[in-house]
Amino acid sequence: MLDIDVFSPPEDVSFGQLFSRSECALLNGNIPVRVISRPDLVEMKQRAVRMLSKDKKKHEDDLRCLEVV
Repeated sequence: MLDIDVFSPPEDVSFGQLFSRSECALLNGNIPVRVISRPDLVEMKQRAVRMLSKDKKKHEDDLRCLEVV
């Protein structure tokens, strides 16, 4: 089983720009997938914490983990 977060970019962010900064990763060692860049993920999580009430604690916890490394 896999868990993923799917974010749609806000209107002021271009999907093309996010995609151009994304990275290629291998899922299960052989399935290529695109993954959002760390800086873009941090920005998306910061926006989620500021703007969303649903799952806010989860996004705050994710953000703390991202900022530690």
